Amino acid sequence: MKKLSFLLLALLFAFAMASCGSGDKTDENNDQDSTEINEDITEDVNPDQKFGVEQGMMEFKMTTMGMTSTMEMYWRDHGKETATITKMDMMGVSTTSNTVISGDYVYTWDSMTGMGTKVKVDMDENNQNINYNNLDKEMMAKYNMVEEGTEEIMGKTCKVFTMNYQGVKSTTWVYKGMALKSESVVAGVKTTYEVIKMEEGVEPPADVFELPDNIEFKDINEQMKDVDAQMDDINNQVQNINEQMENIPVQ
Repeated sequence: MKKLSFLLLALLFAFAMASCGSGDKTDENNDQDSTEINEDITEDVNPDQKFGVEQGMMEFKMTTMGMTSTMEMYWRDHGKETATITKMDMMGVSTTSNTVISGDYVYTWDSMTGMGTKVKVDMDENNQNINYNNLDKEMMAKYNMVEEGTEEIMGKTCKVFTMNYQGVKSTTWVYKGMALKSESVVAGVKTTYEVIKMEEGVEPPADVFELPDNIEFKDINEQMKDVDAQMDDINNQVQNINEQMENIPVQ
């Protein structure tokens, strides 16, 4: 059960990172000639605002690997801060996972395992936040995105985007910069989520953005540095052993 719960935590982290558009590599197979963008893509929206609505909440139904869960997502300050609460029932056991995007960090924690992680999202030219209200041809070429037209989700007119980036293929339905529906395939695993309730303009509870005091948030970037250092140490030890073996005289 803890492994499944940790897997859910990993999926939530992936969802959060996908929402903020992280990544530091460009797909070498991008076909820029296929990139399309409508001239009115920023019509009636503020390109400096990630979401076209100041605050509110959405409830999603998410399905992956045969498991279904519900997600509540709250946002304020036009999407600069978001809080996502995911609930799942597995074999009679309920789990709750949380993701908060605030400032430069994405925080994720799980109620069952008590595990927490954080990762800094660098906003440099190689790691940009995908702002659907401020897309241009260069950004769409980077993520191999194509605008396919419009469809309605819950009565909202959404722009439909397809993306093929670093092995992730997805289709996303976007309303005022907010993804109301998404279908993605990663390593053969399909994940879908779709809004089932939406309240624009409502003030979210302040406590959903608060981080718990009883959970230690481990920095993923720092952990990766530790792993790299350990691997370097192991490689040095192996090299020393090989050198010693070469100096042993042959009998």
